[in-house]
Formats: sequence, structure tokens, C-alpha cells
Amino acid sequence: MATKNIKNYIKLEDCKDGYLYIISARNAHIGIFDAKKFWFIISRHKFTTNFIDYEDHWDLGPPHGTVKPLKELHLAKDTTIEYLNIESDKYYEEYKKLMHEKLNISIYNL
Repeated sequence: MATKNIKNYIKLEDCKDGYLYIISARNAHIGIFDAKKFWFIISRHKFTTNFIDYEDHWDLGPPHGTVKPLKELHLAKDTTIEYLNIESDKYYEEYKKLMHEKLNISIYNL
């Protein structure tokens, strides 16, 4: 997993409740931080279904900590799947650029 090789990310104590982040995670590249649960609300695609899911911040440790936030974007306006999908599409190119910078990998591999 590429996430474990990223050294510079936003630590748990610096994440803001309700904010949208570009993330390195197992199942998404955009997430809204929930400070009560220490997880990110994501739009997950699995086969032909698309649903709201949750992934924990990396700092919670294994086996559940799978998200390293890379960039704070803005206060999220909503937590619906439609909103997350729109924001995901909007920030995909920026995500690829950040991953390229942090991991020195080709954006064509993403």
C-alpha cells in the first residue's frame, strides 16, 4: 500500500472536524474528517455499487488506521454521496499530483 510510504501527512490532532481533505487511503482519495470517531467519511466504489463508508486516521494504528490526510481543502458543505462524488472528481488531478510529489511515482500509474 502506497500510504505506508508517505512520511509527511496531517496528524490526527491537526485534523479539523467537518473538513474535506485529499487523502491517501485504501478506498478513496477524498474524505471528510469526523472528530468524534477519528475517521474519514468517504464515497466508496466496490464493483457496481457506490456507498458511504468510513476509514480511520492512520495515527490510530493497525489494523484499522488506513488514512493519511495530505491536504486540507475546506469545510465540507454536506456528507452525502453525491457531494463526495462531485468533490472527488473536482480534486482528482490535485490528488494525483500530490501522490506523485510524495511518493515520486508516475501519475499515469494512478
